[in-house]
Amino acid sequence: LERALKSDEWFMRNAALVVLPYADRRWAVQQAIHALSDPALIVRTAAVKTLRQLHATESQAVLWERLSDSQNYHR
Repeated sequence: LERALKSDEWFMRNAALVVLPYADRRWAVQQAIHALSDPALIVRTAAVKTLRQLHATESQAVLWERLSDSQNYHR
């Protein structure tokens, strides 16, 4: 799972995030928060879905911060 999260291929990182809710919660939340900065939009979306599945209310501040990041807007 750790290798998939660090893969150069976006689909491997996305696949890791899909199964992340079945891992240790604390570690999974940490990894999903880190994935919010991923260059691939689909991976960032999967990270948000993972945080939602984990009911990670502690990530609320980071979610608001990343929402307004220029990386999420085109032009």
